[in-house]
Order: sequence, then C-alpha cells, then structure tokens
Amino acid sequence: MVDNVLASIPRRGDEIPFALDRDGELRVTDPADAERLAGLPLDPRSPDTDPSIECAPPERHETVLDEWVIVTAEDKNCGVVFGIAQPIGDTMTAVRQNAVRNAIAGIGLVALALIGILPISRRVSRDFETLTVHADRIAAGDLETPVSTDRSCREAAMLAGAFNRMAGDLATHQDQLVTQETERRLLEAEYSRKSAELEQARTFQLSLLPRTLPDHPAFEIAVHMSTAAEVGGDYYDFRTASDGSLVAAIGDATGHGARAGTMVTALKSLFSAWNVDTEPASFLRDAHQVVRRMDLGRMTMAFTLARLEPRTLFVASAGMPPVLIHREGQVDEVLLPGMPLGGLASDYRTERIDLQIGDVILLLSDGFPELVDCDGNVLGYEDVRLAFAAAAADGASASEIVDALAASVHEHTRGEDPGDDVTFVAVRIVS
Repeated sequence: MVDNVLASIPRRGDEIPFALDRDGELRVTDPADAERLAGLPLDPRSPDTDPSIECAPPERHETVLDEWVIVTAEDKNCGVVFGIAQPIGDTMTAVRQNAVRNAIAGIGLVALALIGILPISRRVSRDFETLTVHADRIAAGDLETPVSTDRSCREAAMLAGAFNRMAGDLATHQDQLVTQETERRLLEAEYSRKSAELEQARTFQLSLLPRTLPDHPAFEIAVHMSTAAEVGGDYYDFRTASDGSLVAAIGDATGHGARAGTMVTALKSLFSAWNVDTEPASFLRDAHQVVRRMDLGRMTMAFTLARLEPRTLFVASAGMPPVLIHREGQVDEVLLPGMPLGGLASDYRTERIDLQIGDVILLLSDGFPELVDCDGNVLGYEDVRLAFAAAAADGASASEIVDALAASVHEHTRGEDPGDDVTFVAVRIVS
C-alpha cells in the first residue's frame, strides 16, 4: 500500500518522495533515491511515540539543512511517515556566487561615485556655506541682500531661491507689522482720548445732580442711582416752592453718551429757571417746545414732575414709568399719558392725588423694571411693585426703602453693572 501511495505522488524537479514504515524502513520508488537520502534525518518520530494511539491528526515537520529541505508528516493511525526531500545545494551555491558578484560590482560603483562626487561636493559645500552666511544675515535683520549660488547645483539653487523668497516675505510681513503696530497705537491713543472724554462727561453729568437732598419737615427723601458704564441720561432734582411745597423731578434721556448728557444739561437749565409755583404740566409743555427747537434728531427725554404739598400730590409725566404710591400696605400705580419731551405729541396734564401721613411716593426710571440678569431675565414692573411693597412695609423710612430697593437691584444683576442707569426717588409723608 505504501509503495502504491508513493508511486501515485507526482515528482516535481528534484523532489524525492519517500515513506518510513512502522519499523523505520525507508521506501522510495527509485533505488537511486535511497542512496541520495542515506544519512539524512528523515524520521521525525520520537523514540517515546506510542504507535498504538489511534485517530490522532498527522503531525507535519520541516527540517532545513545546508543542502536539503525535508518535509514530513506522520500518520498516527498507521504509524507511517510520508515525506518529500528537496535538494537545494545548487541553488544556494548560485545565490552565494551572485552575492559575491553583486558585492564586487557595488564596491566598484561606490568607488567610481566617490571619485566623481568629490568635485561636486566641493561646489555644494561652498554653496551651503553661502546659504549659511545668508541665513545669519537674515537672522540679523538684513532682508535686502539676495543670495546667489552655483547654478550647476540644482538643489542649492532651489534653496537660494527659497531663501530669497523668504527674505522678501519677511520684509513684507515686517512692514505689515509696523503698519499694524502704528494703527494699534493710534487706536489706543484714540480710545484713551475718548475714555477721558467720557469720564469727563460722566463727571459733568453727576455734577448736574443735587449735592444734598432737601431737608423738609413734612417729607423724608431718599435717592438711589446706579449708573451704566457709559454716560447715561438719568437725572433727578429738587426745588422748593414759595409756599413750602416740595417739587421733585426725575428724567431719562434716550441713549447714552455726549448727546444724552446734552439733553440732561438742557433740562437741568430749564428746571432751574422754571417758576415752580405753576402746575407741573405747564413745565412739560414748555420744555417740549424747547427740546423740539434744539433739533437733536431722535433724541428725546422722558420726564416726571411732582409737586408735593403736605396732603396732596400734583404730578405730570412725559413718557416715564408709572408713579407708585404705597399706602396702607398696598401699592397703587399712577400711569399718566404723555410722550417723551421732544417727541411728536405734547398732550400733558397734571393729576391730583390726596395723601396721608405714612404714604410713600416712588418715582423711578425705566432702568429699574428693565433690569436684565446674567441669564437674560428682565425684572419687570410686577416685581418692582412687589419689591416696593416689601420695602415700604411696617413704616420703613425713605432711606430704608431705598436701601432695600438698591439691594434688589444688586441681587438681580448679581453684582454686575446695569445695562442702563437705574434711578428711583422715594418720598415719605411724615407730617
């Protein structure tokens, strides 16, 4: 059976198929093959191998010698080893001979290359020395001197061109940086100038406000103003009529900046020159005409004027938030018609309101109810009413009310500067 299997194996080139039976006897198809395989380690079986083990898979072994490659596989079921031996001696000899020839040829080529490369290397080294010197010049700030090299060295010539382009780009960027730095300094100077002007305008705006509050026997007066970052347009003022009545004014010019400061200055002058013995609405009508003649474009000013007698309030408004009155634990709103001064309409009227001891009048600008917190939430008029009701409870003084309202402003903005001026005036009837 083994001989039949060997005879069926096709032979390729110098391959020699063989088999070893259980007793290690070599079987080949050609007796000459036995002589060629004599002395080779053909049997891969271990002396301890138990030939009685059945159904074990064949184990493949490969042995590589200097001139032979032997591949065997043992069939555990029958104890027979089948294998193929391939002679490689001639192949290895040819490989060694080719390696020697290639090594000799390579050494010869390297020698020739060294002989021819020496002059080229001298030129290249000179070119690279030139490039090094030019790089030092660029580092020192010399961007005008071009670099030139031997054109026979293409790589050095390319590097020289790259150096020249780099120097040109650096010169251009340097000019741009000088221009940008000059513009930056001009902008800083302009910003500093405008900041100084805004600070002066802000100081002037604050100087228009009363330095002290009136000391009136019938009223407690307290005021709060939180100014925005820019020059704002909020304004408050007081005067005393010939009959002892207290006249309080509060206003809010549209926008910020110098134009708002101009509007406040104009209203301050008008209020200072006004005959306080007349009714409040007459002042608003006259002031409206004056502002219209000033031709300030779209600039307008909301304004509330209140005349307080011991038991009566006369009030007129030009586009300001409602006047709030705290009495007997409740807050009433007095909303009066009228457009801001300098606007299209001038229909102003005076409202008469009876007062009692303990009542508190709150005049405010729209910066209070329109406060915006860090999350974009607006305070709103209802929260202002609730804050005022809580602050004025239990007979609180005007100063205590203003302090409580100021605390609510700080709490809503979480300590940040308000986006608009916040102004309110509290007047408490005490006699």
